[in-house]
Amino acid sequence: MKNVFAEKGTDDDLHTPIVKSIPKQFHRASANFLRILREELGENEVRALAADKVASPVLQVRMVVAKGSNCH
Repeated sequence: MKNVFAEKGTDDDLHTPIVKSIPKQFHRASANFLRILREELGENEVRALAADKVASPVLQVRMVVAKGSNCH
């Protein structure tokens, strides 16, 4: 099966990750988002976001990003 995530003109190898640079602004925005979650929102507000069909996936992605980075 063809890898639909492969960049055009690159090897179709599933074991070769595609590395892209992440803008510095993303790291600042991400750290600010996490700070707001930790410091400014109450437990019930975070629970409400976690139950929301749009906000929940955003929180899940943010947790993965925080786990893999140094912006705590």
